[in-house]
Amino acid sequence: MQPRHIGGRSRGRTALTVILSLLAVLLAVFCILSWMLFSDPNAGVSLPKPSDTAVSKVAAASISGRETALTPEEVGGWLNGLLQDNAETSSRMGVSALSVTAGKDSTANVYFPVKYKGKRFGVLVNLAPSFDSTSEEMKFAVRSVKVGRLPIPVSTALNFAEKRLPSILSRQGNTLVCSTKSLFLVPVSGISAQLKMTSLRMQDGIFYTKFMPSVRQTG
Repeated sequence: MQPRHIGGRSRGRTALTVILSLLAVLLAVFCILSWMLFSDPNAGVSLPKPSDTAVSKVAAASISGRETALTPEEVGGWLNGLLQDNAETSSRMGVSALSVTAGKDSTANVYFPVKYKGKRFGVLVNLAPSFDSTSEEMKFAVRSVKVGRLPIPVSTALNFAEKRLPSILSRQGNTLVCSTKSLFLVPVSGISAQLKMTSLRMQDGIFYTKFMPSVRQTG
């Protein structure tokens, strides 16, 4: 039979080994998560320059009521134009430019670098666009969010982003909503030509939308 003090030291060494092993595992997990968070696989993605190509195509097609086909690059250029024209919103969001690409199953991927507390993070959001003709709202169901390589629960990401959303966007659960009632206005000599959206869908990597023109006095 071993003396009691020898058995006590053995149990102490075992407990210490277990604790050190757990600390090593936690440290490894922390390092992996940190790498996933700050490693941006899309860092080299080209962000399109601000462009009004999408608006020009939509305006031309609305006269005849035809559906307009817009590439993700054209949509990205339009959105970057909005960001450029709204510096205050861009600064509050920490986003100066973004990129739109086609996703799977009629979804779109929106990538944007974000500055937060002096650090840069790459955010990738997968969403499904649609249009509610009753409320005249574009709706974007958020399917997934990644910061760097790290998947983030959609509700957690939206909870964080909600206060930084531009005024034209609101949140309904895991869906972002944008009213179009006064979004597409072109003032000309006291007359406001409004493009009224009637449909929005995505198919085979292309955005399809339809507008009808209406005119109202603004002066």
